[in-house]
Amino acid sequence: MKRFSIVPFLCLLSLAVTPGYAPADAVDGAATPDAAARLLESAQYLNELPGFSVGLAMTFDLTGPGGQNESLTLNGTLDFEGDKQARFTVVAPDESMELYVSTETTFLFLKEMNQYMDGAILGSREKALTAIPAGPFRGAQKLLSDYLHMAPDFKKTLDASEVSVTTGAPATGLDTIRVEGDGIATEFQLPSEGNPTVKQFMLDLTELAKQGNAEIQRAHVTYAFSDWNVAPEFSADHFSFAIPEGATPFEPPSRQQPPESPLVGKPAPDFTIPLFAGGNLDLAALKKEEKVIILDFWASWCGPCRVGLPILTKVVDKYKEKGVVLYGVNAGEDEATVQAFLEQTDIDLTVAMDPKRVAQRAYGANSLPTTAIIGKDGVVREVHIGVSPTLEQDLDKLLAELTE
Repeated sequence: MKRFSIVPFLCLLSLAVTPGYAPADAVDGAATPDAAARLLESAQYLNELPGFSVGLAMTFDLTGPGGQNESLTLNGTLDFEGDKQARFTVVAPDESMELYVSTETTFLFLKEMNQYMDGAILGSREKALTAIPAGPFRGAQKLLSDYLHMAPDFKKTLDASEVSVTTGAPATGLDTIRVEGDGIATEFQLPSEGNPTVKQFMLDLTELAKQGNAEIQRAHVTYAFSDWNVAPEFSADHFSFAIPEGATPFEPPSRQQPPESPLVGKPAPDFTIPLFAGGNLDLAALKKEEKVIILDFWASWCGPCRVGLPILTKVVDKYKEKGVVLYGVNAGEDEATVQAFLEQTDIDLTVAMDPKRVAQRAYGANSLPTTAIIGKDGVVREVHIGVSPTLEQDLDKLLAELTE
């Protein structure tokens, strides 16, 4: 079976939709030239500065079926100098990364992992800035880079979109400029007067996300800017990267073989969690029955999970008489949400509830779906992340081998 995993941290969440920012198609409605002009003025102001430094709070908010909320906030700082140099630091709950772009080199450094990627892969500042953070933030990063560099895509989007301005209350001193088109709405907050540095932008991805899961109620990515310094003084080596001792290079996911789970070839971690229909899933006891066990970690809001589960149940049904069992381990949702999902999809699935994510942590299922296949000897044979286009054929072949 093909594995769909990527370097830790670069893929922060596995979502129903991970949209990319792209030029909008034309929409009906009258544009407000003054609103578009103000955005271009703001971008041009920053683009013409000798340099600047700003703090960033990058937040992804998702409200799924039943009102379940998922949120992730990354904090960072962004420094620019001239038309080539940049330093971008991003801090997540479990990892941090630093992007260095000088006049001569470009490096991406994963601090806790002590790994780096060189500039031959990352390219120019404009391109490199879109590389991090990934996952649900990718579209916002493309927008940020286009805005700061006054890229053709940014201008094209404004020309093809409906752009309007809402004057804020005097107490806030901020106006909201809304850019709407191609299923994505973006709201920028700019000062009503004076220095036109952007204070916040928010991508409303709800309509786009619903294409992957109609039950998603809200999907927003918000970038809040703070502590603007438009006349910073950087040290001579501020944008240069010195490879730390012991650091190792890595390639982007598209150019490398996905890493194999450390669980493969080892006894499957034991756990006991409740079953949705009653009773418990006691893995230690189940392994003694010498069955082939498939654990699929999923959630109702996860679009790829909805694609993969019917395929898994179809293939497993073919091998039931040969001792193959499938458990859908639900990651953190309540019983009402699971019940609604089962009724809506009509999937015949044995669901195990993992409200405290005990099993999910044991199997390193940080992205959904994650599927672990355990042999009759109780050893983990394979762990897969995501849904392969050839999932049905690959799983059929693997189970044929494991049940011989």
